[in-house]
Amino acid sequence: GTPAVVLYRPAPDDGTLPARLGNQIARKMKKLRRYKDEGYTTVLVLETQDVALMNQHKMLEAVRTAVDGAMPEGLDQIWFTEAQGHVFFDFTRAITTGSDVLG
Repeated sequence: GTPAVVLYRPAPDDGTLPARLGNQIARKMKKLRRYKDEGYTTVLVLETQDVALMNQHKMLEAVRTAVDGAMPEGLDQIWFTEAQGHVFFDFTRAITTGSDVLG
């Protein structure tokens, strides 16, 4: 066979992430509802600075838990990106349909 080196860094479980996200989303929704009431489309962008231990799938799972599997009232879209902002993931459909497919 071909010699290989496999490096693995397990991510520690953070059971507090959904609750912390829920608090932050609730705080942001207080601001966004005002714009929704004025007829604007509301978009929430979640960003992580921890590109080594966080990914779109872990964040989607935590967000789903934080929002009880439904979009918060008054929120039209929710997106996720890493700190560099090169790639964005649309969580809206995944949350509203329960799908794991990200747009």
